[in-house]
Amino acid sequence: MEENIIGINIRRLLVERDMKQSELARKVNVSPQVMTQYISGTIMPKAFMIADLAKALECSSDEILFEPTLAPTHTTYDGKGGMADGEEARELDTKTRRGALMKLRHEIDDLLDDD
Repeated sequence: MEENIIGINIRRLLVERDMKQSELARKVNVSPQVMTQYISGTIMPKAFMIADLAKALECSSDEILFEPTLAPTHTTYDGKGGMADGEEARELDTKTRRGALMKLRHEIDDLLDDD
């Protein structure tokens, strides 16, 4: 099971800024229940919400999206019908995650540029 990096990062940023979850929810115009679901990983915020969260927390979207290390936590397939392990798995998994996160980051940047 993958970690909820977005929720972990939101929680960390709240602590660093001495901000309450309810205050952040109010700033981004969601209910406290929805904010709890973002932080717990029950639901994932959409790209526009990541942009709103970054603004409200006065940070970059990267600080919300990216984990400090991209170590794999699940089986990785090598794309050739086999399983990768060790360093090869870590490299493949990192590329996959980075690709998905970079795509999301570009969407967020596009939303921020529209403002």
